[in-house]
Amino acid sequence: MDNIGKGHWIFAGVFVVAFILLMIWSYRKDFRKLGGQYRRVWMILVGAGIIYAIIFFMNRLT
Repeated sequence: MDNIGKGHWIFAGVFVVAFILLMIWSYRKDFRKLGGQYRRVWMILVGAGIIYAIIFFMNRLT
């Protein structure tokens, strides 16, 4: 981590924000076309969060 400079963190932050904004824009655009297919998308997000938490805590235990 010593060779990661301030510019790397700025780039990473800008990239993450731009990526999230692009994903939101794409989701809203698709939602107008495919309205009924996105009813339970929140379940996928919750499931992904639970899987991530399980992996995180399993790594902490070992």
